[in-house]
This record gives sequence, structure tokens and C-alpha cells, in this order.
Amino acid sequence: MKNIKFKFTADQNDIINTVELDKLCFEEDEQATVEIYTKWNNKNNDLFTLLYDGDFLVGYINFLPLTDECVDLIRAGKKKDSDITEDDIVNYEDYGNYTCLFVSLVVHPDFQNTSAMIRLLTAWRQHMEELMEDKNIIIDSVLVDCVNKKIKELVTRLNFKAIIKNNRMNIWEGDIF
Repeated sequence: MKNIKFKFTADQNDIINTVELDKLCFEEDEQATVEIYTKWNNKNNDLFTLLYDGDFLVGYINFLPLTDECVDLIRAGKKKDSDITEDDIVNYEDYGNYTCLFVSLVVHPDFQNTSAMIRLLTAWRQHMEELMEDKNIIIDSVLVDCVNKKIKELVTRLNFKAIIKNNRMNIWEGDIF
């Protein structure tokens, strides 16, 4: 990676690129659509962290602050990320407390054994810490649906705890801030 750049808001071209990257990394039932990501992004434009090498999307994170009702449904195993609508997403307001869902942490297959994931996570965390400071917000808890072995290993190292394990979802919860 020679021409690295990060973006913290997504435009329509970025959303198209993320959906194309999903097709390389996820099973069909775990892939987002341009329509869903556009609706989410229109509701809150602080959801994406994108890593580019020039014009090539290397990876991205999608991190959603959710309504309390949506969080309760996820914790109860009654709602998964593919069921989330724009009405389940909230905007970061000054002095707010939030539970967020890691919907996506995706790195292009050609970059999975490089520093791309660490760079992406580091940039995302720095951006979130700045957002938290600027708006005086607190991320109380983070939810993750572990769709693959690598994500499960990551959340285990972060001391997340499994709260739902069934054939539809594998939800872990923890605190990373």
C-alpha cells in the first residue's frame, strides 16, 4: 500500500465499493446492499471508516449507534444486522451515551495478511475518540455478530463475552473505549 488514505464519511461511490467488497468476503446472506447502506448513511454519516490505496478500497468498517429498542432485540436474539433499518440508527448527539454494533470489519482478500486491518482499526479508533471528545459522548458497549473465525478470535482477545449463540447469530458484547 503506497497511497493510503482514510475517509470517515461515505459518498455513493464509497457505498458501491463497500458492497462490491462484501461480495468478495461474505456469503450472500451476509452481504449488504447499496440501498441499505445508503439509507443508513443518510440517517447518520458517521458510520463508515474507509481505507483506500489510491482509488482502490482496501477495507472498511461500518459501526452503528443504535436505538435502545434495537439493542434490546439484538441482545434477545430477535434481530440481526441484516434486519436493521435506518429507524434503528441514531445520530451522535452532544452528551449522549450509546451502544453500537460493529456491522462490518472488511479487508480485501489480497490485503488480509498485511497491516491493512490494524491500520483500519487504528484509524477508526482515533476517529471515534475524536468524535467522542468533540461531542462529549460515551460508547457504553459494543456488539459484534461474529460471522467468521477471525472476528471471533479478535473479540475474544478484546475480552468480549458471548451473549447469543445460535444458528442465526453469534453476538458478542464488550467495551473497547
